[in-house]
Amino acid sequence: MDTPQPLFNINTSIARDLEAYVSFGADLHYVMKVTHSAVKFLEEDQEDDFTLQTYLSAALAAYARPFKDGVRGAKKLNLEANAVYGGVEGAENLHKYLINQRDKFVAHSVNPFETTNAGVILNNKGRPVGVGCLSSRLTSFTLDDYRQFNQLAKIALEAVNNKILVLQEQLLEEAQKFTDVELSLLKPMRFTTPLSDEAGSSKRRPKKG
Repeated sequence: MDTPQPLFNINTSIARDLEAYVSFGADLHYVMKVTHSAVKFLEEDQEDDFTLQTYLSAALAAYARPFKDGVRGAKKLNLEANAVYGGVEGAENLHKYLINQRDKFVAHSVNPFETTNAGVILNNKGRPVGVGCLSSRLTSFTLDDYRQFNQLAKIALEAVNNKILVLQEQLLEEAQKFTDVELSLLKPMRFTTPLSDEAGSSKRRPKKG
C-alpha cells in the first residue's frame, strides 16, 4: 500500500480556480443527494411538511451557490448557465425557474410563496370578538419537479467535473515548472476552524502567476 503523501499549498490563480470548481462540485453533489432523498420520500407517499420544506430549502440554496456572483479565492468566479446547459433543451428555463424560486422562497422574507393575513372574528351580531391569522406557505415541489431538479444538477456536476480535470492538469504542469527552491518554500496544507471573528471576513488571497 502506498504511503499517503501530504498536500502542499500552492498559491496561484489556477489553484484558486480549482478550489472554486471543487466547491461547486460539492454543492451540486449535495443537491443531487437532497433531491434524490426527496424523490424517495415522495415515492413512499410521505407528506410531512417539515421534511418537505427542509428538502426544498436545502436543495435550492445549495443549487444557487455556484451560479451566484461571489469572490472565490482572488477573483469573482461563478458558473454560467448558458455555458453549462447550452444545447440541452429546456435546461436553461428550468435553471432560471429554480434560481427564481431560491431568490423568492429561500432568500427573501417577503415572497409570493408565503402569505399571512390577519383578521377579526365577528359574533352573530357582527361585532368583533377575537383575532385570527391565516397563513399559507409553499413547502415542496412535486415528485416530477424533484426528478427534473436532480437531472439538472447532474448535468451541471458533469460539466464541473470535466473542468476540474482540466484545472488539475494545468496546476500540475504549472507546479512542475517551479524551481527546487520555490518548491521547498511550499507549506503543508492544514485546515483550521475559523474563529468567530473571522467568519465574516473576506476569503480573498494574493495570487501568484
